[in-house]
Amino acid sequence: MAGVLEYLRWPPVKRQPITPPVRINPAVLELEVAKEILGEIFGARPGEVEEMIRQRLADRSNIYPANF
Repeated sequence: MAGVLEYLRWPPVKRQPITPPVRINPAVLELEVAKEILGEIFGARPGEVEEMIRQRLADRSNIYPANF
């Protein structure tokens, strides 16, 4: 009987080690998705999207003073 059971799992199954799931900050994930959407809408490369965001933040900081 043992001989028959050995053939049921042929070829032998190689098990992968179990790794814990990676926790992703939801805010970071949301930002990455927003960058992808902006890139698709404006036809921009990732570097251009980063520059658009930086420029927008710089403009916003000029509108609202730091001590406001």
